[in-house]
Amino acid sequence: MSLSHYEQNRLSRIEASLCRSDPKLADMFGRLCVGQRMPAWEQAPSRLYQIRAAAALLAAAAARIW
Repeated sequence: MSLSHYEQNRLSRIEASLCRSDPKLADMFGRLCVGQRMPAWEQAPSRLYQIRAAAALLAAAAARIW
């Protein structure tokens, strides 16, 4: 994911503020540990997934025509 300079700076300031205010809470929302995967609901669909979904829609539409 690509963030603008403004967005990245803003997130860094929020993170720093969180770490100063409550270190235990900051740990809960910290970085992923080595080998830990990001939860599925937080992942953006991949480009390949989007292409496959579009192909499936086109195939379904073509099947209705014939």
